[in-house]
Amino acid sequence: MTEYQSLWDLDSIFSNDSEYNAFILFADDLKSNLDELSKSIDTMINQETSLIPSIVNVIESFQEITGKLGIAQGFITCLDIKEPNNNLQSFKSILSNINSNYFSISLYLNYFLSSIPLNEWTVILKHPSIKPIAFALEKKRNQGLLYNNPQVELTIKSLEPNGFHNWEQMYHRLMNKTRKGVRFRKNSYNNFNLSEIRENKKQDFHEMNRTLQKNEELFAVIINSITGFRLTKYKKQNYKSELSESLIEINNMKKSTLDSMFKTIDKNKEKLLKFIKIKAKLLQLDKLSWFDLYSPITDSPNKLNFTDGANIILNSVRKYDEAIYKYLKESFENGWIETKNSKNNINGASSINFALFNQFRLYLNFQNNTEDIITLAHELGHSYHYYLVSDLPILSQDYSLCIAESASTFFEQMVFDNLINSTNNDLQKISLLNLKLQNNVIFLLDIYSRFKFEHQLYNLRKNGFVDSSQLNILMLNSQKEAFNNLLLEYNQYAWITQKHFYKTWVPFYNYPYAFGCLFSYFLFSKAKKDATFINKFKHLLRDTGQMSLELLLKSHFSSELSEVDFWQSSIDLILEDINEFEKLSYNLLK
Repeated sequence: MTEYQSLWDLDSIFSNDSEYNAFILFADDLKSNLDELSKSIDTMINQETSLIPSIVNVIESFQEITGKLGIAQGFITCLDIKEPNNNLQSFKSILSNINSNYFSISLYLNYFLSSIPLNEWTVILKHPSIKPIAFALEKKRNQGLLYNNPQVELTIKSLEPNGFHNWEQMYHRLMNKTRKGVRFRKNSYNNFNLSEIRENKKQDFHEMNRTLQKNEELFAVIINSITGFRLTKYKKQNYKSELSESLIEINNMKKSTLDSMFKTIDKNKEKLLKFIKIKAKLLQLDKLSWFDLYSPITDSPNKLNFTDGANIILNSVRKYDEAIYKYLKESFENGWIETKNSKNNINGASSINFALFNQFRLYLNFQNNTEDIITLAHELGHSYHYYLVSDLPILSQDYSLCIAESASTFFEQMVFDNLINSTNNDLQKISLLNLKLQNNVIFLLDIYSRFKFEHQLYNLRKNGFVDSSQLNILMLNSQKEAFNNLLLEYNQYAWITQKHFYKTWVPFYNYPYAFGCLFSYFLFSKAKKDATFINKFKHLLRDTGQMSLELLLKSHFSSELSEVDFWQSSIDLILEDINEFEKLSYNLLK
């Protein structure tokens, strides 16, 4: 059996010399490319002949630069994970300046596109070189039409690197310092004891909260600064609401779709919470606390190494498509995955795309358990999505986060299905169902609470600073509402520990996970019944940067995203899993 090595190879991106000269030369070249593009746009604006040849050339240069910028950003992200050191700050500074220049030129281009008369614009969109990226260019033109003052927008962009994005860096530094002050216990699989694990989780939870309390006012300053900057920016940009950027520019979806999804989740809360009630009985507790939600309920399975995990994933996807299997197998063999060589032992996982090189890199702090195999499958779903769109024009690769999270969670579904159906052991099956349902039911309700918190935070921030005590109450009330006040203890400091609240590049990065959870159930139900599904799935993923979410689903699966019935059909599938979980629990509870 092939042994898969879990170490990154970054040399194929840039030579790994001590000074990273290859990267520095690449960054210098990128700056020169941006200068040349700026001059080309100036020339195009002032010319009196046909616009089409110049626009085609400018757009091609813009896309090439966008791809190169993605390479540079991805490489710095990889270095930050693998080899954090003082030199990186200078690299980040170089990249920040390039980003600022890039966004200024991008805005400049948006304003020019918005100035083109509609009749001319319609002709331009039909040009063979432009047609494949028409959707992306329409978005850029609409942005130019929306913003009524180019100089204001350029000023905002010039202030963001130091006046906005640094707040996210500040958050990570403060959070890293906070975590270092807390001693987390590791559960021993050699001496597996549910009571001991629960007591450890409880102590860690309260110790972490005591540590967070010491710095809660500093975190409050950070989250208020991020929220306040956005509100000021959105007002200058004529956005209708604080959700506009997230919905229109990042996720290509309508507010009615989001409303339908959350309305359906709210309607089914009590049915979904049945899982938590059953889990409480299995753990012999009257009520679960926040730190119990992701607890195991049976003895731990055997430890699984990285090769075991890789083979489980490969066998799972092979049941549905040989091409996906081959691509993932090559990914494991090519040294694109890092699971144990991080010098700062970063928790979590991330997938980094190198579109121009048709490669990715994936990081996961692998702890040799089933949960990490599922996380690895999730990240590989992102990576496969990158691969499917890699031969498209760069602007058509900029897909919706909602579909990105759907693709990754669909890969989870394939692995869960394989693991659950390949065992006849009821204890193993109920353990796997517990893991699947806590990844879906609990996460779904937690995302619901995060969205309510963040939406209310923006409304409160319009009237002034929201202090830490208010933030604690807001988080607590959001959680109680999402979980129908079912828990014994909640996590009032989740507004601090959830890093997605502090992502300055992506606002409201919470609901895409709820979307992905529900949409993946829909997709997997089709995969089990429709022999033509995989081709439809691949075309759906390829088209995500070329149309709205509503049109995407209607085109490929003849379904209406904005209809409550669509979301209800997905939740019904989760409820089926809960019923199966209840049946298996019956024998344990006798």
